[in-house]
Amino acid sequence: GNLQILRVMRLFRLFKMLRLLRANRMFARFESRVAISYSLIQLQGFLLMLCMLIHWLACGWYMVTVIEDNTECMHPYPGAACCFNWFDCYTFSDVM
Repeated sequence: GNLQILRVMRLFRLFKMLRLLRANRMFARFESRVAISYSLIQLQGFLLMLCMLIHWLACGWYMVTVIEDNTECMHPYPGAACCFNWFDCYTFSDVM
């Protein structure tokens, strides 16, 4: 009953994975026909990963600004300049 249906579902998933192998072969054939050099493909992959990394770092910096969004003046020690976040307190506390 249910076990038979589960096995059939797993078999369908296996067929989907086999289609991925076929797509990989099609991509390899396309790659050989277009004759793009391997170094150019490597460079494109590197640039794509670099763009993703830059995007993630920018998202992280934005998250820091959201978390550190503070409108109250903080004094790291008595007589120090007013700072609104950890960066200001760390960087400019010795200036004033």
